[in-house]
Amino acid sequence: MTLSRLSKPIKRVHDSVFTGEMWIDELVEGHPRRMRESMGMASHVFQNLVKEMRKAGLRDSC
Repeated sequence: MTLSRLSKPIKRVHDSVFTGEMWIDELVEGHPRRMRESMGMASHVFQNLVKEMRKAGLRDSC
């Protein structure tokens, strides 16, 4: 038996049609559990982190 026969089909985990800023907006404005699962923090914590990063001189990559 070959290795390919033993392998399960690969299923994409991150399959949103959104990219970049649209994906972040979807997380921030969406269900709190999804934000925590995807980013490891609550939406308000993420938004505070973004504010602090901007104060430090960092800018959006888009």
